[in-house]
Amino acid sequence: MEYNVKREFAHKTHGQIGQVHLTADVTKVTIAGKEIPSKSVEYLLNFALQSLQDAYAGAKNEGEARGMFEKKLAALVEGTIGLRTGTSVSEETRVAISVTRAILKANLTAEAFAKYKDDDDAVLAAFEKNRDKVQPHVDARIAELRKERERKAKLAKGFALDI
Repeated sequence: MEYNVKREFAHKTHGQIGQVHLTADVTKVTIAGKEIPSKSVEYLLNFALQSLQDAYAGAKNEGEARGMFEKKLAALVEGTIGLRTGTSVSEETRVAISVTRAILKANLTAEAFAKYKDDDDAVLAAFEKNRDKVQPHVDARIAELRKERERKAKLAKGFALDI
């Protein structure tokens, strides 16, 4: 069955942001081994587009909202959604992003956090601005990860597998 989902995107403060027309040729979708009806497939397609709305929820102005929307839409179209771009980063940078993002999520409204949800650069900027407060948590997490690696290495040396 072919699905056509047209959706307008607007920010509550900044107005019209964009629109998307999604078409999908889907023959069958199953959940828990059971085929779901077309109305449920259409619902899931609509719900998937929610990520575009989430992308600009915390925008400070219309231009920023449009930019966030376009960036997310481009990632969907290009197939790079969820992929990190650029060069690989150090463990400390990965942990700084993870720890800072968790702190931001715990302390911001969902709308304010939306800006940081998928933007590692914005999270790193927040980390740098608050480095003196966040660095001890990053260091503690790195120590935990190292201890976990050591524990796994000892466990692996403790027995042999017949493969």
